[in-house]
Amino acid sequence: TALAFLGVSGLVHHDLGLDSIFVDPGGEWKLGGLERVAAASEGTPTRPPSHPPRPQDPPELSDPSRGQGDPWAGDMWRLGCLIWEVFNGPLPRPGALRSFGKLPPAVIPPFSELVAADPG
Repeated sequence: TALAFLGVSGLVHHDLGLDSIFVDPGGEWKLGGLERVAAASEGTPTRPPSHPPRPQDPPELSDPSRGQGDPWAGDMWRLGCLIWEVFNGPLPRPGALRSFGKLPPAVIPPFSELVAADPG
């Protein structure tokens, strides 16, 4: 819901991952890590040196020839990575996304769209 709110507000999170999700005592998930939220029109902010690239960074950030897709493409990629990590543990490398691991069968189709090679 929080990620959808950012999107309809014209904002992009840019740093979605396990370390930006907090679970309250009632079991509700809360979105944190809002330091890099920016307007979609501003493009992707550069990652400060203190934050090296992570496996959750979309491939188009390291390979500009792939195209950037919509401004929210990176958040959608990271959401797919987050789903994978919730069921399988920390993502060791982007190639691990090809193995569904413990993903429930009903989650596989939307997950596959989120981590598709084409950011569009």
